Amino acid sequence: MGLLHFASMASGWRRRAGRLVAVAGVAFLLAHFARHWPRTVALRLDAGERHGEYTEARITVREPSGGAALQGVRLYFADGSPRLLQHDLELPPGDYELQVELRGSGVRRDVRSSLTVPTEGVVRVAVDREARP
Repeated sequence: MGLLHFASMASGWRRRAGRLVAVAGVAFLLAHFARHWPRTVALRLDAGERHGEYTEARITVREPSGGAALQGVRLYFADGSPRLLQHDLELPPGDYELQVELRGSGVRRDVRSSLTVPTEGVVRVAVDREARP
C-alpha cells in the first residue's frame, strides 16, 4: 500500500505543477500581447487664431517617414472650425507620423508631427503658427 500512496502523491504533484505552468504560460502570453493591443488616443488640435477661416481639416496617421496611411478623417465646418479640434484614434503602441491639413478659402496650413503611442492618453498638437495663403 505504501507504493500506491507514493504514486498517488506524485500524480497529484504533477497535476498541480501542470496547472501552474499553464497559468504562467497564459499570463505570459496576455502580458506579451497586451503591449500590442490598440489604445485610445485623444487627439486635440489647436487650430490657432485663424481657426474661423478654416472650413476643412484633414487628419492622417501614417507609418513613420511618410509611409502608408493607417487612419484618416476629414472634418468639415460650414461656419469655420472651432479653435480646438478633437478626434479619438485607436492605435497600437508605436511611432507614427501625424499629418494635419487645415484648409479654407484662400488659406491653408499643413503640419507634420511625430506621434508616439505608449499608452492611452491625450496628445496635443498646436497648429497656431501663421497660416500661409
